[in-house]
Amino acid sequence: MPKRSRYRLFSLGTVLLLLSAPQAIAQPKELPLGSPLPMQDLAVQLVDGSQTTIGALVGNAGTVMLFWSNNCQWTDGYTDRVTALQRQYTPQGIRFVLINANDPNEFPQEAASVGAEKQHPMPYVMDVGAKFAESVGAFRTPHVFVFDGDKTLVYTGGIDDSPADPNNVQHTYLKDVVDALAQGTAVEPLATKAFGCRIKF
Repeated sequence: MPKRSRYRLFSLGTVLLLLSAPQAIAQPKELPLGSPLPMQDLAVQLVDGSQTTIGALVGNAGTVMLFWSNNCQWTDGYTDRVTALQRQYTPQGIRFVLINANDPNEFPQEAASVGAEKQHPMPYVMDVGAKFAESVGAFRTPHVFVFDGDKTLVYTGGIDDSPADPNNVQHTYLKDVVDALAQGTAVEPLATKAFGCRIKF
């Protein structure tokens, strides 16, 4: 076979192999700091079955939106820490909201009824179709997005720097941000890396 023919066959085979290979899932791009809260009119369902909107969930002094899961060791490890922050800062005008964007049809453990059984002391909503998650670029659980009193994004990322052990926390990212919001002081926009389970779109 002429060299040119062999080259053409090799090139065609290579192209077919590349086309048939599984493609890597692109990581969503986070909403840029300083952006306004998106999709405020989006209807979402609370775990008690009632309906609300994203815009109706905000707090007067700020809003902490945490993408959550009913079946993730990372969120399980942070439950007590998040609950403690919620109890401390809710009276100061900071609203904490858990958002589950996992597909409940493919992953039944993520259904709203499972979340309700955990009786979280804060709003827990189902982001059906992950529309809100896509609008802010959420891809982990937990993944934090903090908006100030003007509904402007001031923080994205993790809760702190020690997911496995609360006794080893050196940097309390989320607490520092909400503390500043609660006190009415300026918040320097900050982004850290979110660690956790991937959202199951």
